[in-house]
Amino acid sequence: MPFSFPFLSFLLLASASPATGSGMVLSAGLPFFQKGIAVLQREGEQQAQEAWEQEATEMFPLSATGAQRASQFSDYVTVYWRNAPFDLKDVPRNLWFAPYVRDMASLGIVTGYTDAVGKPLGEFGPHRPVSIEEMVKMVMAAAGVDPSSCSEEPKNAMAKESWSAPYFSCAEERKLSLTTDSSLDVTRPALRGEVVLTLLEAFGVIKPSSGSIAIVVAAGTGAAAGTTTQTGSVFVDVLPGMFTTEAIRRAAGDGIISGYKDHQGVPTGYFGPEKQITRAEVSKVLSLAIQVYGMKKERD
Repeated sequence: MPFSFPFLSFLLLASASPATGSGMVLSAGLPFFQKGIAVLQREGEQQAQEAWEQEATEMFPLSATGAQRASQFSDYVTVYWRNAPFDLKDVPRNLWFAPYVRDMASLGIVTGYTDAVGKPLGEFGPHRPVSIEEMVKMVMAAAGVDPSSCSEEPKNAMAKESWSAPYFSCAEERKLSLTTDSSLDVTRPALRGEVVLTLLEAFGVIKPSSGSIAIVVAAGTGAAAGTTTQTGSVFVDVLPGMFTTEAIRRAAGDGIISGYKDHQGVPTGYFGPEKQITRAEVSKVLSLAIQVYGMKKERD
């Protein structure tokens, strides 16, 4: 429905009226006039958006994907529910992770938190850690996997009783290394190395391998007793004996990941494969992976 500005004609007439009978427009009034127009435009856009949001639930059906797209007009990354926009108030567009969250939201891979009926709450939680099951869902979506094509009951004991059951089942059917342990706690935070490994396996960049998924870290960074101190060829803390080493090296070479930097932006040589990863960081890794490897399509 088009939106009109009720006072626009008044402002135009007022600004064009002659001053002291000279027939000239006062130059001092021009900035005020321009500011008034800008204010009216913002108010009009705001009212139009609020009206759209109020009517959206009744006017538009809910699509299978939630119809999530990125807004081009908000100061925040925006998701859509029933074709109505909802700003993610903790993802301002000027922060480093905003472009990646926006990309992933537009593809329906990441979402903000929702209520019981799926309505966005306006919060993404960029600094919160990603759980194993959240990570698996995001990676499966990025890999173009349709969860309805997989078994509804995974082998993992915890995943069986979780919302993540179909996604975890898809990962198990593809024999992704992290899902081979049926006793894995899917609610615990995912680690940086685990995310890289799972992502590259899902995209077919490296083949899943069998064996222990224990992460071995360098001495002095939380290593178990008996671990020898070594230096990785790419990162100091990514060692030859680690289960995630091949994936981390490949992802670093392809520009998907980078290590930590100091306060001056100089690389420290550390990656932190055993550290937790945030929702913002996973969004960046997924976005870059899709850019480098392409949006993977499920094979017949």
